[in-house]
Amino acid sequence: MIQRPNSRNIIVLVWITALLTLLGGCARVFDTVHVAPDPETERMLRIGFAEIQERYIEDLGVKFLTLTALGGLQSFEAGITTASEQNHIILRIDGTPIAKFLEPTNVNTDLWATVAAQVMAMAMANSTSVLFQHADHESLYKAAFDAVINKLDKFSRYAGRDLARENRASRAGFGGIGVTVESHAEGAKVTAITPGMTAEKSGMQIGDRIVLIDGNALNGLPLHEIVRQLRGPVGNNVRVAIRRDSSEDTLKHSLTREHIVINTVYYEPRGESAYVLISSFNRETGTRIKQALRRAQREIGEQLNGIILDVRNNPGGLLNQAVEASNLFLKNGLIVSTRGRHPNSAQRFDATAAVFADELPVAILVNGSSASAAEILATALQDHGRAVVVGSTSFGKGTVQIVRQLPNDGELTLTWARFYAPSGYALHRLGVLPTICTSDAEDAESALKKSLITEAHFTRRDHASRRSADITDENNSQIILSLCPWRPNKGKDLDLEIAERLLAEPILYLRAIELAQPETEF
Repeated sequence: MIQRPNSRNIIVLVWITALLTLLGGCARVFDTVHVAPDPETERMLRIGFAEIQERYIEDLGVKFLTLTALGGLQSFEAGITTASEQNHIILRIDGTPIAKFLEPTNVNTDLWATVAAQVMAMAMANSTSVLFQHADHESLYKAAFDAVINKLDKFSRYAGRDLARENRASRAGFGGIGVTVESHAEGAKVTAITPGMTAEKSGMQIGDRIVLIDGNALNGLPLHEIVRQLRGPVGNNVRVAIRRDSSEDTLKHSLTREHIVINTVYYEPRGESAYVLISSFNRETGTRIKQALRRAQREIGEQLNGIILDVRNNPGGLLNQAVEASNLFLKNGLIVSTRGRHPNSAQRFDATAAVFADELPVAILVNGSSASAAEILATALQDHGRAVVVGSTSFGKGTVQIVRQLPNDGELTLTWARFYAPSGYALHRLGVLPTICTSDAEDAESALKKSLITEAHFTRRDHASRRSADITDENNSQIILSLCPWRPNKGKDLDLEIAERLLAEPILYLRAIELAQPETEF
């Protein structure tokens, strides 16, 4: 007679079976995995990790880089997690252990990058996300490096292949035909033509609609794609077809691309003063400032009473161009110094030329969006008594970035140093304090009187406080930032009006120069 198991025995048997299955599964899943990483991904991670670990201003640790980069896989599938446990990286999907990978025993970035590439390959193979299963290399790189960059400072960034090419073009120039375009239903509408460039020589006109490039129709394409097609290697030809309101025919041109560097310097005479607007600092900025000043000397002549440099809303750009611009006004002395973790980040830049050093007064206009290279120019000239700074406290982007090209033709832009004014203070966070603050000014007369006469002792004290400020002291930093906050003036351009008054009245100018001078020599 067969004895039926009672319900209690059945429950015990089920639990034992489940436990054995679980243990057996864990033993299988948690075996250390050796998988072949994708070679392109491995190479990309190796070089990227090495660049960040070697050059970033803070030592993050390669283990941190690896786990952070792997965290980016959640952008494909939220259930993918990785964690370091008992010297292994554990890969889980929706909480289920998939595999474990032995962590390298040293800080060799190549070894950690190989493990990261292995984890990525295993995660992709086990993912249920169609998006992840079919992700291309560029998507993987963006997920990994964006995750890392999000843990760094706000000035470091990763640019994929296409965006990096645009960035390089804006810094160093590109091959183009010399037109500015905007979106149009037929393709792109020409809004500006650069004098002397190939488009002007061909007879193109403002208002023309570019409808074909190299035989390809443009209607429906996004503007950035049209611009990409217009650009290309210098010396190569590009065929464009245009439509013009005054002609029934489609006009066709074969244009040779020329080297173009976007202009960032704009000059105009304002009475007896030379007004020079600098929108950013690219590889031609220093040269074009010099050209603008030479033009002012020719056009205004002996009546030229000074120079107004407007770097308001200037986000900065190339460090060497800030140095070149400063060098136009300083005979000698320190322009800026930089210091970081990497030995090569410690640099000193001294003035050597002084094309206009002994000739003309200078006023510099700044605001809360003046940053980086714009701040270097402002503080160099202010510290050396070569210019009066007018406006509101600048942005405080006091760090230097280095751009490193990656195997996919993308770029890592990494903060690798802080820069310091000639008198020694760090510009990071707290920016450049203007000599004439216009934050609460109602008119030019009251702003000048307050800064230079009735509250002149506060002007001197505030600049001394700014130069001695500790950027790591939060309470003190807030006090410094409250001295001259950016409050855009409505109506009149008070900054410009004050600058013109200073250049026209030498006594006021010299008083302003004296009040902002460092108390000790440097």
